[in-house]
Amino acid sequence: MTSDRVIYEAVQLLAETLQGGPARRLPSAGVFSPKLGGPQALAALFAPVSPDPAIAGAFRERHESHMRAEVFAAVCRALERWGHVCQEGCDQSHFDDLVVTLAHLRLMLRSRRGDVPAAPIAEDIFVRALTLHDELAGRWFQPLIRDKLNG
Repeated sequence: MTSDRVIYEAVQLLAETLQGGPARRLPSAGVFSPKLGGPQALAALFAPVSPDPAIAGAFRERHESHMRAEVFAAVCRALERWGHVCQEGCDQSHFDDLVVTLAHLRLMLRSRRGDVPAAPIAEDIFVRALTLHDELAGRWFQPLIRDKLNG
């Protein structure tokens, strides 16, 4: 099972990747773990919006830097409040930042069609991020659903 420390380090790596940082190993994953993140992972975070290269290129040129900046800001805010558990009554912006962060962490780590299969540590982090995302959504939406049904 992947520790929360490894997840935290992976989110730090996501922030570095969004800033154009190189692929690197996560300290808590071990000396022999594969390098994660980097330019290839950055390219995968914002997939082409069209199979037409001209349309995809125009969209990327117009919007990617802003999208990357928004995701980076959300990741930084999530890191600042990492120890704070988002329970019922959690601040909406904190919830949003965590959802964006966990979704992009999974995008950075996922196996892509035609690529070499993801390293076991990347798969473990992917699954843990998905679990955290699902738990977060459950904690956030369950009271809303309960109140709606009982209201």
